[in-house]
Amino acid sequence: MNESFFSPSFLRTNSCEVLLGSEHLVCKPFWKPKSLNVSQIGSNLHVAFDQAPPTFSFHFYYLYYRLKQDGVFRQQRCKPDMNQVRMTCIIQDVTPGTYVIELKDDSNTTRRQTQFHVSQVHSQWAGPIRAMAITVPMVIMSAFATLFTVMCRKKQQENIYSQLDEESSESS
Repeated sequence: MNESFFSPSFLRTNSCEVLLGSEHLVCKPFWKPKSLNVSQIGSNLHVAFDQAPPTFSFHFYYLYYRLKQDGVFRQQRCKPDMNQVRMTCIIQDVTPGTYVIELKDDSNTTRRQTQFHVSQVHSQWAGPIRAMAITVPMVIMSAFATLFTVMCRKKQQENIYSQLDEESSESS
């Protein structure tokens, strides 16, 4: 027969999930989460993904992440919640830049990989807090300086009056 007679779709095989069902243990090596979403909240990354079926018995998921230009991955371990279909892991205190993020299971098999750009975090309170941090101590120091000045003047006046009293008593 002529090879061009068969269309390419005729020669494709169905996935393990379609053939045997998503929870069949034979499909465990081929499992990948349907989605892997990354979002930035402040200086933290929230990585959300679909968990594997409970029959696969993954004890942990691992997020390996690094800045794109760095060579060394850092690791964040995430414990699955069997009561949830999706899971969110939080990577805390990341610096700005483009990150490579890999989701692996406890057998160190990479299940999904993505990239995400982390933006600089600008706090809306940075200006007002900085202004307060400078202004409040200045006001307090001014108040103490004024109080000290008033106390010193009062003491001087007391000394002058006591000297006048002594002089007037001596002269009489």
